[in-house]
Amino acid sequence: MNIDDLLIPRHPLPHLHEQQVANACKQLVQNVIVCWNCLYLNQYLFRRPEPSVSRSPTPLRLVRP
Repeated sequence: MNIDDLLIPRHPLPHLHEQQVANACKQLVQNVIVCWNCLYLNQYLFRRPEPSVSRSPTPLRLVRP
């Protein structure tokens, strides 16, 4: 299911004004979703521990054939 299934009415709108309102609402919902995703990603990135603060990486083992 994509966003068009949720936002596009099943029957055609009879008037141009109603179609414009429906398109504006669809665009608004899409913009809110993009904004939410940006805020969520921003929070995630700023809560991530610093590389120097996190545990030290274990050295890689040399593997010989």
